[in-house]
Amino acid sequence: MALDIAALTASVVDQLKAAGVRATGDPRTVNPPCVLVMPPTITTRLKGADAAFVLYAVAGDAGAPAASAALSPLIDGVHAAFGNRVGPAAPVDVATVDGGALPGYTMTLTTRRIPT
Repeated sequence: MALDIAALTASVVDQLKAAGVRATGDPRTVNPPCVLVMPPTITTRLKGADAAFVLYAVAGDAGAPAASAALSPLIDGVHAAFGNRVGPAAPVDVATVDGGALPGYTMTLTTRRIPT
């Protein structure tokens, strides 16, 4: 079985949506507040692979109080969906496709032993 990066990314997006979190795997369709799921970093193993996804919780540019209010439920939703597989959330400016930046948080989701 071949590693399907698009399907892995779509699976993470689907799991977030099932948990009630607005999510996308396509930077062109970011519509804050939402979580942007980037394609994973793959580490091959003897019997499969591990995938590490960078997740960006993204808020609109409406000032710090509004951004904080929008980001908190996104971060909670990511942790509710994936539990301890998600690393710490760190503040970041998220680049947009039009060259701007939006307030956000970055997190890493690690999935282990994906069959290849």
